[in-house]
This record gives sequence, structure tokens and C-alpha cells, in this order.
Amino acid sequence: MAKCSSCARQVSEDVPLYTGPWVPDAYERFAVLGMTGSGKSYLLKQWVEYLMGRRQAVVVIDVADEYSRLGNPRPSKPGFKLGPLTQRMTIPAFRAALRHDKTFLLRADLALSLVPTPGLLGPDLAAEIKAVLPALRARGNLCLFVEELAVWGRFAELELLDIAATWAKEGVAAWFVSQYATGIPAPVRGQVSSCISGEQFKASDRDYLTRDFGRAFAHSLHPCPPRTFRIAFTRSQYADEHHQRAKERRK
Repeated sequence: MAKCSSCARQVSEDVPLYTGPWVPDAYERFAVLGMTGSGKSYLLKQWVEYLMGRRQAVVVIDVADEYSRLGNPRPSKPGFKLGPLTQRMTIPAFRAALRHDKTFLLRADLALSLVPTPGLLGPDLAAEIKAVLPALRARGNLCLFVEELAVWGRFAELELLDIAATWAKEGVAAWFVSQYATGIPAPVRGQVSSCISGEQFKASDRDYLTRDFGRAFAHSLHPCPPRTFRIAFTRSQYADEHHQRAKERRK
């Protein structure tokens, strides 16, 4: 039996065991799923911090304003912690700054939370976010986290598909984040290389995941222990790579 270094659970040797996060290749595209309270944001904040420590440029489309040290602290929410990003800009401020000087976006230590205007929903929220995408693509060589897609993603399907299908050429690794599978537009899910998911309660969402990532993965998500996330790969090459990394860590 092997032991997880994070939770100390005993895991069979034939189960792939990931003892730490990895720096993704630019061609990887992730779907990250989890309902409110699942620990999804906590997991992603840890991942963001890890990437920052590896000197990866990071940008988060931060709809809930929680990924930067200067975000909304939510004192009434026990256990809530802000994320590690060191830079925070509203989208209007970001666009105004770009008109004067683009060099801040080229910093090697870019760790930026882009916060949409509060109160925007649906197509209005999507329109504001879409306006910053050309600058992020031109910058390239970054890890991009696209949050709360269930709220606005269907109004930006073509732009999200472009991120998933072509931005890897610019060195952009993308995370598409939603509470549930159907919150990510189907063409975008079709481009995803790996899916990381907490419990998915709805049978319809598990049906979509069955088609995209296989029946075994989908069925493992209900019931699923609290704050537990499972990972699936759409292509054998990704699975083989990560399984090999896990074996090397055990040696």
C-alpha cells in the first residue's frame, strides 16, 4: 500500500497516486468541476500558488474576486481564504492601463486577478471578459484560469473554443472552471485534455462526463467523499505521462 502525502490515506499500489501538483505543458487544457463547498476554489488557489512558485505567469478571470490577496475577504464565511495572486485589477482598469503602457502585462512574475464589474451577468459579463482576451493572447506564455463559466460561458462559446483549440500555440495552458460539466460549452469540453472533478450530483452532468471521459470516471463522482477530486484523461498519452510521473515519485 502507498500513502498519500497530503491526506495520509492508504492507497493500493495499482491506483495512480499523485503526490503533488505538476506544471502543465502548454498544450494541456483542463476542466475543473465542483459544486459550492466542494473545495474547488481552495484546490485551485493552491495550484495557482504552486505555479507562481515555479515562476509561471498566471492570470485568473476572477468573477468572485477571491484569487488575489487584495480580493473580497468575506469575513462572514468561516474558513474562507483569499488566493495568493499579488496583483488585482478590475477589467475596466486593466483596459485603461493597456492604452497607456502594455509593459506591466509582460512581467515574468505576472500574477494577476482580473475582476469583472460587479453586478454584470450573462451576456454583459461575457462581453466585458471577451474584451480582454486579445491582450492575454498577445502576451502568451501564461497559465489562464477562466472561472464561473456556468454564469457566462454560453455567451462566449466561440471565444472559449478559440482559447481551448488554438491558444496553446501562444504557450497558454488553460483551466476552464465550472460547478458542473454542462456549465462548460460542449465544444470547449471536446478540447479538454484532463478533467478534475468533485462530486457531481446530477445524472445529466454525469451522462455528459461519461461521453467525454468514460463511464468509470463519471460513476466515481456520485457518491464521492467530501473534498475529494478525481481526474480523468481524454487521451492515453496524458494518462501514461502522469502515471509514469507518479511511479517515479514513489521510487
